[in-house]
Amino acid sequence: MTTTPQESIKVSIRSELEATQTAFHMLLQSLSDTEWRRKSGYPVWTVGEVMVHLTLVLRELPNEIEAIRRGKRITKPPPAMFERVTVWLARVGAWRQTRDSVARKYDTAHAAMMVELDCIQQHEWLKRAHYPKINDGPVFPGAYVTIEILCRFPSRHFTRHLKDIREGLGG
Repeated sequence: MTTTPQESIKVSIRSELEATQTAFHMLLQSLSDTEWRRKSGYPVWTVGEVMVHLTLVLRELPNEIEAIRRGKRITKPPPAMFERVTVWLARVGAWRQTRDSVARKYDTAHAAMMVELDCIQQHEWLKRAHYPKINDGPVFPGAYVTIEILCRFPSRHFTRHLKDIREGLGG
């Protein structure tokens, strides 16, 4: 049985997401309590807060993908507010969290992402929506994003923040 290009997209994304989940857990398990609380290379967050941020973003992506599938807009706060809200959510989200609780939350978000991935129909991969400009970073600078781009985002996002974590850990 041969796979269509759209089916191979799903297989590729599933593989990326699973590899990212494995890398997230390996990193999480490698962190000591001291390293968890250490400042990351991203100046406003600790290493633990970055890990929580990765989890929060993964948790939100299925909602954004579903919005595109239904032809709805993706909305975000204005750029000046977005950064503050994101920082605050990660800080509050990390408060009283352990590596184990963050691992469970990541796995729950990952499972929801996989369910959403399974729901995507072949004709939907190129559906797109305008992603609001939320910061000056390399994420989505006020561009159109497709469902495929959003599905691949967790891996890119993890890689981007892994650099910040390593910088905070002195590596």
